Amino acid sequence: MADLFAIDSVQSSAGVDVGGLQPDPRLAESYLSKTIHEFAKQTGSLESAVYCPIAAPSPYFLLVFRDESNRFLNDILDAHRMTPSEIHTICLRLSELYQLANPSSYTPDTLAAPYWLRNDGIVVYGRDIRQDIPLYQRPDRLLLLHLSRTLHRTRSHVILGALAESHFHRLHQSIAQEREQLMKTALLARGVWKVSGGGLKTEFLRWYGSSRMRENLAEVEFMSQETSCEAITCGKRSAYRAVWLFEVFLDELRRSVSK
Repeated sequence: MADLFAIDSVQSSAGVDVGGLQPDPRLAESYLSKTIHEFAKQTGSLESAVYCPIAAPSPYFLLVFRDESNRFLNDILDAHRMTPSEIHTICLRLSELYQLANPSSYTPDTLAAPYWLRNDGIVVYGRDIRQDIPLYQRPDRLLLLHLSRTLHRTRSHVILGALAESHFHRLHQSIAQEREQLMKTALLARGVWKVSGGGLKTEFLRWYGSSRMRENLAEVEFMSQETSCEAITCGKRSAYRAVWLFEVFLDELRRSVSK
């Protein structure tokens, strides 16, 4: 699996409409520009800070420290204390930047982080290291990694656990979230990273729009409208239906990878 983690520092990527996501100017201008400078004085080892306010599903904040920092763990704790919880904060040393292109199947929502930070990031402190942020050499492998994680973890633990405990509403939420993450990863495998929830389905079907996939997502949408209207419809029958539709989705996505 070593080639999964290969890096291409000059690879480009495609983008689509982000659906009207707008940065919060008060956060970027007031909070970050002031607080990060105070933090830099405190730590003495901050090399650069890059903020991406329009990233989906949440803003990214990359803090890069010098390798010789002798209080790196304390710096990480302090950085997370000063940053609002809705911002995904990433702390690395300079020599660890390559880790941004090390995919983690346990945090699929961060797979697009290097693309957002490199292309749409704002340098709010120190040296501009955006061109040093690595990208995946083989983004097409990301979908295989994510599918493997879904088949073994989501199916065995999340889905079966919710069914066994009759947590049907939680099951619907978990499946919907996993499906959305898989769609984003599938697009990333095609070089498309700049996409929001509003345009996700349309862009996904542009690349993976087989008749079976279109029928599947249409039925999912119809079912989601039913389950959001009446809590009583989130019963066992609806839950099993949601699981079956998710299995069909996974099967069709696997077929597209094998082509």
